[in-house]
Formats: sequence, structure tokens, C-alpha cells
Amino acid sequence: MLTNKGSADVLFASDGRSRLVRQKLDALFDDARNLHEAWIVYTPVQRLGRRTAYAADNREQIAISMPLSRSQLTTQKRDSFNNAGESSTHEATYTGVDPIPWGALPLLSPADKATIVGYPPAAPPSSASKKVFDASLGHPLFWTERKTPAIWEQLLRHLNATSVFDITPGSGQCARACMQAGISYSCNAKNAAHGSWLINVLDREALVQICKEGSPLYQQDLSESVKAHFSETLDQLNEQDGAEETAIGEND
Repeated sequence: MLTNKGSADVLFASDGRSRLVRQKLDALFDDARNLHEAWIVYTPVQRLGRRTAYAADNREQIAISMPLSRSQLTTQKRDSFNNAGESSTHEATYTGVDPIPWGALPLLSPADKATIVGYPPAAPPSSASKKVFDASLGHPLFWTERKTPAIWEQLLRHLNATSVFDITPGSGQCARACMQAGISYSCNAKNAAHGSWLINVLDREALVQICKEGSPLYQQDLSESVKAHFSETLDQLNEQDGAEETAIGEND
């Protein structure tokens, strides 16, 4: 990444809410040109484990290497993810960001996930009285994934992105944001199985965008055909996007 220093190259990396990753990013980006930092503050959720002081993983740091210095960048108006009163990109925080629920992530079978990640996946723990997530429906590719297409699209717009090359495509949330915003996207998948699964995820997203007025992919005649022939798939995707955060008791 750091070798790309063209006049329009912006490098973007987030720590995934991991202190160890943050330390490594700090070292890697130490010599990056025009380094900026931003932070995502997620709405707190309690998914696993007991509540202990200062243990919530609802903060994510972002390192951004820009082709221009701060003094040459104009600010943009902020109208979302501004619960702390952010009015423009002068502020470096995105607050009140709802983390993507597990049920809103595309799911895959344990066998397919093992083919991608290279090891047998573990399901979250559950008890006789409470199930954290019904893993019989499938597993997310990464249980720790948090960013929604909505926050991705906001970040990309604030960076004036016109094309994205993604070396950590995960379950395709950034790719979905690019499709929704009309931004060119390509990525480096982990392996062939990962690439094939991502293509399937984005094919399904394309069906939604073809039927959505105002989308770069919207076509009225084609949308009618999609609604007629893929109504069950569209219903599944709408249900997935409407998934809510799993509620877990304070002492679970």
C-alpha cells in the first residue's frame, strides 16, 4: 500500500478495534505522507462476555495517508454520523454509528467458511436459556466485522473516492457501498473460494440496486423483470438488511 504515492492515491486502513493492530499500523504508517487520523465511535452493543469497566470495543481508529496536506483540503458538510455535534469534516470523529448486526451480514455454511479462512469455524457460545446467534442459519465470514455500507459510503464520499482497490474485502460491505454510490471497485480476495462467494454477494446486491430508484444501476424495465423473477431473493435481502442487533442480557 505505502508504495502507492500517485497524485490521487489515498491510503486507508482501520485497526478493527484491536490495540495490537493499531500499534502495528502506527509503525507501518510512521513514514506515510500527509498522515491523518479519524475515529469511528459505534453505538455500544453487548454481544459476548460480562460487562467490565472500559472494555467495550466500540471505538475504531482509521489511518489515512493523503496526497495533500491538511491546509490544502477543503471541508465538507456533515449531515450524518454526527451525534457529538460534528458539522463538517473538520471534525475527525464519526459518532453514533450502528454496528452491522450479525444477521445483516451475508452468511455461509461452516464448510464453506472453512474453505475460505483455512480452519474449522467456531460458533458463539450459547446456553439452554439463551442463544447468542442461531449459527444453524450460517456464519458470518468474520464475527468481528462492524462497518455497514452506510458508514463506508460516507467515508468514501468524504475522501472524494472515484475508485477503490480493497486488499481486505471481508464480506463485501465496502464493495456494496461502492455499488450504491457508483464508485469503481476491485479487490484482492483471500482465495478463489472467497472471490466466488464475494461475486455471489455482489450479484445479489446488484439485484437490489437495479430495483432501487436513484441507484446508479436502476433501470425501470429491468427492475420489473428482476422483481418478477427474483422476488424471493429480494425478500431475503430486505429481511437481511432489516436485521436487528442480538439482545444479550447484562449478566450473560
